[in-house]
Order: sequence, then structure tokens, then C-alpha cells
Amino acid sequence: GDQNEMFSSTPTHIAPRINLKQAIEETGLESERPFRLHDDQFFKDRYFGFFEAHIEQGRRLERSKIDVAAVTGLVGLRQAYIEFTGESNHAGTTMMRDRRDAARAAFRYAAELQERLCGAFQDTEAVWTIGDCKIIPGAASIIPSDAILTVQWRAASNELMDRLKEEIKAFTTEYARKEEESLDTPNGGGVHVSFKDSTRLNVQPVAMDEGMVSKIEAAAATSEATCTRLVSGALHDAGIVAKLGGLPAVMLFVPSIDGISHDFREDTHEDDIVMGAEVYARAAESMLRLSA
Repeated sequence: GDQNEMFSSTPTHIAPRINLKQAIEETGLESERPFRLHDDQFFKDRYFGFFEAHIEQGRRLERSKIDVAAVTGLVGLRQAYIEFTGESNHAGTTMMRDRRDAARAAFRYAAELQERLCGAFQDTEAVWTIGDCKIIPGAASIIPSDAILTVQWRAASNELMDRLKEEIKAFTTEYARKEEESLDTPNGGGVHVSFKDSTRLNVQPVAMDEGMVSKIEAAAATSEATCTRLVSGALHDAGIVAKLGGLPAVMLFVPSIDGISHDFREDTHEDDIVMGAEVYARAAESMLRLSA
């Protein structure tokens, strides 16, 4: 939303409401670029690194029955919009072959893109999501004139993200040609389809500090915990500190029950938390001794 939107839910008799711009200014960040941090804000004379513990938010650890993971890097993230332009008309009086239904074209596109990418990238850990779909005008009795799908993809390298983008663009071009040629067919067609890059969302992959990764592995061995190396598919504070602050950073993962995250069922077994805390403490002690 607008950066000036009120974001505090605290009652005004307890604390005054302030907008995001005011909060940014009060913390010394630039209001024009609210997510730009400066080196001096990371207190490099005081801290030598950043060590973050987190749940995995996936099921790789649980599936493999491994206690902890040393995170070697965080994925990059890109996004695009697929736009479908058809024609609004009456949902009852317009025969199927006469329809230029943008929603029909969008739903079929989503299903076919999934099959295409699964075939092309099944041997990688790249992921993609169609997490948002807008249907216009969004009325049950009107054939949709427009639809917009948001496609997001993540991977551990720019090379793999580039490959995903080119595959999505190529598929979109082929699908658009097929859709244009389907006008006046029994199922309807003739919807214009286009690929639009999101210029606002282009997150680069971030590598974690190899020396700190090794300290986690050594601490796990001392704690008799099984350990593996993983790339995080989610974005985390460690990535921001490493990339913008230039501080060495690393993450430790513990398993998530059923791989559930971003849901009220998100949880981790207490034994896994205890083991993760033990490994974290040993690794942190080792890092501090090294920096002394």
C-alpha cells in the first residue's frame, strides 16, 4: 500500500499513530528509499557477523529426518504479470463459440504453464507460483473482459532464474499464438495474451558466509545432531544484512512440522527446538572465540 498509510493498531491513548514515512524519518532512514540501509547503521565496529535461527518453512528436513541445516544461501526472486484481454458480454445470451473469455484463457494458461515448467525444471530446486489472479469485471453474470495472473519464480542462481524467465516468456508467446488462432471455435478464443515484467521486484540470490556455515556443521557434530546444507527458499534478515550491510551472515534451520508455514498450523516439535538451540549456542560460541 501507500507508504503514508497508517500502520499502527495501537490505541491513540496509549501511543500516537504515525505513518510509515514518519517512522522511516525517525529511525534515520531515507524517506525516498525506505529500504536502503547504510553501512554505518550496521555498527561494524561492534558486530562481526549475523547469525539467524529459523524454522525451515518447508519439509526437506522433516522428510529426510535431519535435525538441523546450515544455510548456504538465500534464493533470488523475480515476478511477472500475464495479461489477458478479451471482451465482456452477457453470460447467458453469448454462445460459447462467440466468447472471448479472458478468465477461461487465464485458467488454461495456468494449468499448462505448470506442466511445462515441471517438465523443464524437474531436476532443479527452482520453484514458481501463480499466487494472484484478478478477474475483471468480476461479476457472475458477465463474461470477463480481462484477467491478470501474477507469476513468481525463485532459484538459487541468476542463471537459473534467467532460464525460468525465458521459458515462461517462450510459453506465453506460444500460448498467445494458439489463443489468437482459436477465435470462433467451439470453446471460444481470440483473447490477447501478453507478458509484462515486474520492474519493482528483482531480488538477487545471496550467499551465506562459508566459515560460519562450517561452524554450524562442527557444532552439530559435537551435539550429535544430524546436519545438512540447504538453500533457503524464503527471504530472511540474514540476506539483507549480508547484502546491504556487508556483514558475514549465516542461518540455522530446524524442521517444520509437515512443512507448514504462513498458516496457523505452523509449528515445530519441542525436541527439534531444543536441539537447534544447542547447536546454535555451540556454533555461536565457536564464532565468538574465532573473532576474539
